[in-house]
Amino acid sequence: MRAFLSYQTGDKLVAGRVGKLFERLSITVFMAHEDIGVSEEWRLQILKEHGSADLFVPILSECYFPSVWCTQESGIAAFRDMTMMPLSIDGTIPLGFIGHIQSTKINADSLS
Repeated sequence: MRAFLSYQTGDKLVAGRVGKLFERLSITVFMAHEDIGVSEEWRLQILKEHGSADLFVPILSECYFPSVWCTQESGIAAFRDMTMMPLSIDGTIPLGFIGHIQSTKINADSLS
């Protein structure tokens, strides 16, 4: 199984912790800040990884929906009809095309 983690840059440390949990469950994780190399065409790589993922995991926070890139990634996931697992670090709920999916609030400091 492959997971695409969608997160705003300011939440990349939390996304990294979530990614490590998934990897312990033998789920391959894509994180843009970790997996896109210097000089790579990053937009194409994001689309490629998004297209090969089975699971879409938005890390929701007050910064998520103001991000143009995060909302586009969510829209693509909704269009693809992917399995989604929205995780909220501050009580932010899914909006827009993923607004019908139930999220859960996580404590970023004590993930297990």
